[in-house]
Amino acid sequence: LTGSSGNYVINVKSIRVNGNKLSVEGPLAAELSTVVPYTMLESSIYAVFAEAYAKAASEATSVAPVAPFGLCFTSDVEFPAVDLALQSEMVRWRIQGKNLMVDVGGGVRCLGIVDGGSSRVNPIVMGGLQLEGLILDFHLGNSMMGFGQ
Repeated sequence: LTGSSGNYVINVKSIRVNGNKLSVEGPLAAELSTVVPYTMLESSIYAVFAEAYAKAASEATSVAPVAPFGLCFTSDVEFPAVDLALQSEMVRWRIQGKNLMVDVGGGVRCLGIVDGGSSRVNPIVMGGLQLEGLILDFHLGNSMMGFGQ
């Protein structure tokens, strides 16, 4: 955990979709933001993530994306969870349910993780949707963060 100018950054060792580890090089710096509504991934990471998520959600009916989202569905199935490994593979932040999918109306739900472009200071910015309902406990002296629901 690092903090400067009111920004807090954590290291993400790996990303998993439905239990499957993505082939992205970690650790990745992830800024925590209550200003950005949805988590943004740097474009090269998002491409790998979106492909893996679409494959994992193959039971869902895919529909044309609704901006700013890249993956949208009309199914009412349980969508795959996303896990971020933090200090080790044993310490994971699980993102699922209302912290993952956005109801955009008309029976369409979209994945609340978006392509953040290629010119990012940090490759991941964790948005408000993913932070909602979490209790974050910062230990700045020890450079640690605890979280719970």
